Amino acid sequence: MMAVPAPTAVIPEPTPLELGAIHSINQTIELLDWDLVDKQLQKGKAYFLRDATLSEWEAYVTTEDQQLKSKNMEWIDGKLFIVELPSRPHERYIARLIIAANAATHTGLRFLDIAGAAYQTNIRRLEPDVCLMPRRVLGQPPYNVQLPPGVNWNDFHTVKFEVGWFQSWDQLDRKANQWETVVNVVYIVCIQLDYPTLAHCSYKVHHVVHHGVALPAMVPIPIAADTAVVHLDSRLVLHLPAPSPLPPNFPPQLDIDLLAALEDLRGDASWTWTYATYGHAQTLHIPRDSLDSIRTTMQTPKHLLSEWPSTAISGNDLLSSCLYSAGIVASKAGKLSPIPTFLVTCVMYLFRFIYIEVVSAIPLNGGSYNTMLNTTSKKVAAMTATLAVIAYLATGVVGAVSASDYLRAQVPSVNNVESAIGILFVFALLNVLGLSESAVIALGIFVLHIMTLLILIVGCVVFSFNNPHILRSNMQTPLPDLDICGSLVTSNVFTAVFFGFSSAMLGVTGFETAANFVEEQQPGIFGAILRNMWFLSSFFNLSLSILNLCVLPLLGPAGTIANNNIVLALMARETLGRGFELWMTIDGFIVLSGSVLTSYVGITGLVRRLACDRVMPEFLLAENKWRHTNHYIIWLYFAVAASLVVCLNGDIVMLSSVFSYAFLGLLLLFSGGAILFKVKRSHMPRDTSAAWYTYSDLQQLTHKLGVCRWKCIVALVMVCCGFLGTLLGDPTVSVVFALYFLVVGSLVFIMLERILLLRVCMFVMKSLCPSKKDKAETKSSDSSDLDEPLLQPRTGALGGRTIRKAIQAINAPPVVFFCKHMSLSLLNKAVRYVRTNEHTENIQIVHVHAPGTADPVGFADLVGVFDSMYPETKIDYVSIEGTFEPALVQWLASYLHISTNMMFIRQPDNIDAHKVSLLGVRVITS
Repeated sequence: MMAVPAPTAVIPEPTPLELGAIHSINQTIELLDWDLVDKQLQKGKAYFLRDATLSEWEAYVTTEDQQLKSKNMEWIDGKLFIVELPSRPHERYIARLIIAANAATHTGLRFLDIAGAAYQTNIRRLEPDVCLMPRRVLGQPPYNVQLPPGVNWNDFHTVKFEVGWFQSWDQLDRKANQWETVVNVVYIVCIQLDYPTLAHCSYKVHHVVHHGVALPAMVPIPIAADTAVVHLDSRLVLHLPAPSPLPPNFPPQLDIDLLAALEDLRGDASWTWTYATYGHAQTLHIPRDSLDSIRTTMQTPKHLLSEWPSTAISGNDLLSSCLYSAGIVASKAGKLSPIPTFLVTCVMYLFRFIYIEVVSAIPLNGGSYNTMLNTTSKKVAAMTATLAVIAYLATGVVGAVSASDYLRAQVPSVNNVESAIGILFVFALLNVLGLSESAVIALGIFVLHIMTLLILIVGCVVFSFNNPHILRSNMQTPLPDLDICGSLVTSNVFTAVFFGFSSAMLGVTGFETAANFVEEQQPGIFGAILRNMWFLSSFFNLSLSILNLCVLPLLGPAGTIANNNIVLALMARETLGRGFELWMTIDGFIVLSGSVLTSYVGITGLVRRLACDRVMPEFLLAENKWRHTNHYIIWLYFAVAASLVVCLNGDIVMLSSVFSYAFLGLLLLFSGGAILFKVKRSHMPRDTSAAWYTYSDLQQLTHKLGVCRWKCIVALVMVCCGFLGTLLGDPTVSVVFALYFLVVGSLVFIMLERILLLRVCMFVMKSLCPSKKDKAETKSSDSSDLDEPLLQPRTGALGGRTIRKAIQAINAPPVVFFCKHMSLSLLNKAVRYVRTNEHTENIQIVHVHAPGTADPVGFADLVGVFDSMYPETKIDYVSIEGTFEPALVQWLASYLHISTNMMFIRQPDNIDAHKVSLLGVRVITS
């Protein structure tokens, strides 16, 4: 043979005749029986595809429109052969080989570059798997590397690696003999992987001394513990002339370990079916009429709730707490109960602006869960969702038990446990029948309840002026003893205020409700709703806490502490008589029952969101055909709520403590999420910004909304105090809370880790019930995706195919990441986030470029790099010409058959991108 230089000429564009040949080759590939191809290759023989001229083959290699990658094919004397099939284990070994070669240099890529498939135009487009090439810096002193004639630095390959997965040694030797004709090639390393067991893998190292002379026959060397390291002379690899020194830290000899990469592959051989297929690049053209139709639909005015109906829906839940919180706080703080109530008022003043800042930036239903999902990982958000579920659970239970307590005050024969379960059942049935919350009805109940409380307050004020001795008597009473960690402790001012504060937080439960239906509210009114809620809860809680001391004695059988669950009814009878007591009881029963209805509506919406995000089982989204309600969610909620009533025997104090755990946990996570939101999502547009600390300067006290700006950390610390007080107050409640948290959390954990659990099942089955058949399966010949691995190795476990299908079904739905710029770090963050938080094997990287502009050069190639870096995930590149807007996002979601919850975006820093995030597109990077 004659030695030839590596070419540098640019390949011309294919002619129309060559384009026809490309189409013909692709058609031939489409009609292949892949079972026959696979059987032929397993015998170590290349599969004949068709006749083709060299110019037709070169045209096919240079085109991007390849049904089968050209590196899996070979042109020999006017014939095309398939020599390899796409295989993730093959690609994985190559990736490990590149890492091993890079590590052997001790200097990274500073002096020696590593390239993938690099063909030579004058030797029939043979493409090795890995090439090593000296870098341009070696052409300068003191190294002074001289390039061979006709060779540039990009084509200066000194070492070539070829990894054969199906290829026989005859095929590998033929390739090696063609590569040795290139003047700059010094070493040729051929590796044969023994498919499918990987038990007998071997390699050959050819040292090319005389180009143009056939390589001597060699016996393959087994890849074993004592023979697996390939030794390459560094001076020859770098093409250094005799007097030139080696680069600093570069070893005299490159020692590349072939066994380490192979062991990694062997250890994962039974899981090769989990490798995804190869990613693709495509361009989508959106039909104008489809986009216009979506815009029209989105611009259609929707019926949204105004300020006071929205306040009413949240306020009924919030102000229902007044019916039982005053007595519970008094039982902890005694005569000092107004002090912890005032502290709670201050804390909720802080949370008012924290909620406004976060929700105005991400105005989506979900409250704390949605905040944590857009600032932290999905696992942290799922824990928040677990607390939210328990909070709704406790809302319904406390509301039902309190309503039954008010009913029993008038009808003593009523069993509060049975009546509470009956209330829960009635509202479950009403929800299944389709009776959800009505804003008009909610507003009517809200107005009625406020009027009732105002009348009660006026009556109590008049009564207190006429009977001042009650207040004086209460001020002389000792502070009530406290049950701390199961021991009765004599109280003091600090403990009374501390534990009273944790109990007083119960009086503002429901404050978070407005954030859970923000999408149904008119734009710009969320701040007004929170203002109304804060003022009303502060006014009524503080007023009733003070007036309670003026109307009822703290001690005695008719006192506040002994009747802490029906304090307002007793105050009504004492001040305005039996008739108003009956009216107060009816009002309390209606409002508390309304909170039960709110809990059903809230839990249904929350669980639906969690199921869409694949945090809860998707079967919960099922609707009955009659009323189109989510009956599974409703009846499961009823069953769990009823069990909680029975478990705690309808004890309102213990139930309230469970409620406090969940509510305080939500506030704790939300305040922490707000801090993270400031740090990680600082550029997102928002209505206001809750400051980190309180300003002492009067000039700086002015907020753009006319109020003070407070510290996020103060709110966090205060909530921690409340949580600690609840924990120490009654540790037995923490056991109940932990039990229900464990039940709900276990369901969430199973959903988030179901792939891992299925793999554990596979491992156990493989150990206990191994499959008797070890031969790999092949895909059916009617597969439409030729890049998909045609090999389906058996799992080695009895029932393994069923588990495999379940895992593949879970991983099938794709996710979308909208990427504006070509950024290596941004794409890597996005891919790592998806791999950590989502069950999928397909990531669609979508770039939207303005009409009339070209798709960025190299974007698809960059995405292809990540597709190779992560073999378990298929990473596609999608280019769309258009304007990045909500209508485009909706069209793409419909086109890909996914929800917008499974679409991700980096932190939006402009209004247009922010509008897209309002559709539910998740913010995952800064």
